[in-house]
Amino acid sequence: MSSGGASEVPAIFASWLVGSGKMTLTEGIITGVIVLFIGWFGKQCWKYLPKIIETSDRKRRIIIFIVMCILLGGLAFGIIRYNQGHVPVHIINIVRLPYEVGKEARINLYYGNNQNALRVHHVFAVVLFTNAAGKINRRQTEEELWAMAAVKWKSDKTPLAEWSQAPVSEQIYTTLLGPILTKEHVARLQSGAADLYYVGAIKFSDKDGYAGAIEYCGFFEENPEPNFLCREHNGLVEN
Repeated sequence: MSSGGASEVPAIFASWLVGSGKMTLTEGIITGVIVLFIGWFGKQCWKYLPKIIETSDRKRRIIIFIVMCILLGGLAFGIIRYNQGHVPVHIINIVRLPYEVGKEARINLYYGNNQNALRVHHVFAVVLFTNAAGKINRRQTEEELWAMAAVKWKSDKTPLAEWSQAPVSEQIYTTLLGPILTKEHVARLQSGAADLYYVGAIKFSDKDGYAGAIEYCGFFEENPEPNFLCREHNGLVEN
């Protein structure tokens, strides 16, 4: 299962452009320049393109079309690359470790960071949930577990100075620990009679004061199991 990265970029850009309310002065200037350029470029196209197409031969029209595609593609690529750098943390993979009787249920969360001087703080819960012959309401279960776990990290008051400093790397991981497993737990998890849910967030804060969190929610079913994401609670949440 892979999460974050390029798949989140459109939503991140939309949030940054119109909804976050947390722009720095530099970001505001960049946004203004981009908006002005798009407006100016669109106006020029609307004004001159019909005349150019009307008076040009087929070869010239093809060249004009290609140039426009390159310009617009370059602008879009620049916006995407900027926002990939703007949101420093992205989840790469979530892997369940083998079940062992007498030990905690363990899940490795792999994530990347692309900014220096970034502090991160993990808040999470791993829950063993009985699956009554597949008759549970998944959406209701997910929301109930999320609400229960969210109380834990919303009340978390760990000072920023005590958060971990994350290296710039695509190879960072943390282990999420769940309940200690009994022999019955392991048998139920392996047969599909119970599922292993994980819910949590990676809180982050950079040196410029930009802060937020990447939420995640999902569950493992049976053994060997597919890893399912919850219907909600996966992605960026800006403070």
